[in-house]
Amino acid sequence: MINILAGTDLFRGMSNMDISHILGCLGSRKHLYQKGQYVFMEGETNPKVGIILSGKVQAVKSTKNGDSILINQLKTGDIFGLSHVCAQVKKLPVSIVAVERSEILFVELNQLVQTCHKACQFHVDMIKNALWILAQKNLFLDTKMYYISHKTIKERLTTYLEDQEISSNSSEFEIPFNREQLAEFLCVDRSALSRELGNMKNEGLIDYKKNLFKLL
Repeated sequence: MINILAGTDLFRGMSNMDISHILGCLGSRKHLYQKGQYVFMEGETNPKVGIILSGKVQAVKSTKNGDSILINQLKTGDIFGLSHVCAQVKKLPVSIVAVERSEILFVELNQLVQTCHKACQFHVDMIKNALWILAQKNLFLDTKMYYISHKTIKERLTTYLEDQEISSNSSEFEIPFNREQLAEFLCVDRSALSRELGNMKNEGLIDYKKNLFKLL
């Protein structure tokens, strides 16, 4: 577990010994979730910070008509709940659900955002890392807002796929979403999304097979 945590953003730059020490300060505990099981339900109180040791989870938001909107998909090494706890949100605005068998490490947030009485340097470093993570999450949400600010599905798809091409540094790349998840992420109807993908393929703009895409 320590080796996994050493590769995460929250414990970046810290030694294995420092991580072992700070886990004791944070009251850490592990829990295993099966596919489809909820880690947190929207509206729950007393949120905690979770670090994904293995597997994959999604943050989803329910709408008034019972539909769900995909907010984000998180994989091994990612962290969730940090912004909710730091903002002292009393009720969780989203649900966290496992999309495959996932092991998650929980830490007590009140201890995370305060230096311990010993003022350990590695605790200070972790707080700096937490602030960096919050900044990255804010940038991610800004990017998503940019995608959905486009009026047409074609424009949303184009801007998203172009960004994926740039981040992968290749005209051929794999996206982390299936069709339903991509539709939720871009806030569009799934059937309309599939239809537009087919149109773009027929127009010679893109080629794809499942999650593997290529911009032409």
